[in-house]
Amino acid sequence: MIDNRYTQEGEECILSLYFDAIGFGFVLMKNPLEVIEKGMMCISSIDNTVVLQKVKHLIRKLKPEHIVIENHSGNFSHKPERVIKAINAIKKYSKQKGFLLSSNSREQIRLIFSNWHAKIRYEIAEVISKNVEAFTNLMFDKPKYPKTAHFRSAQFAAASLGITIMQCKKI
Repeated sequence: MIDNRYTQEGEECILSLYFDAIGFGFVLMKNPLEVIEKGMMCISSIDNTVVLQKVKHLIRKLKPEHIVIENHSGNFSHKPERVIKAINAIKKYSKQKGFLLSSNSREQIRLIFSNWHAKIRYEIAEVISKNVEAFTNLMFDKPKYPKTAHFRSAQFAAASLGITIMQCKKI
């Protein structure tokens, strides 16, 4: 097990990464309700080399035992080629470094959050903001136009990935 300053013996920290058109959101969690660190990295000139460098730096800094990313091949996941390449590079890096890597599809996330009658990303973000203290002040207004997202939505999407993997472990 990796020496992690955030956890006790036997606990596991999960780093969830969610990639979008402007960069990526990340959340380091101990459990579904306890966020250790979260953030959004916006990258002005979207370049996968820069994205990968930032992710590697984040992994070295946070030292997670488990990394969670989105399964881009599932239904409801519409990722551009650049984002798919970034996700594949993270998979390769995680494997090389020996990190436990999991991926969730949007379908799995919807299934877990259906317990709260949340199906779309905005509804899932509402559930997270009402139940996870670290997100209570980050909720944003519902987007007015389809297929648009608030810049903070990547953080909520990262949290949904982490919460889903933790809930799936319980089942």
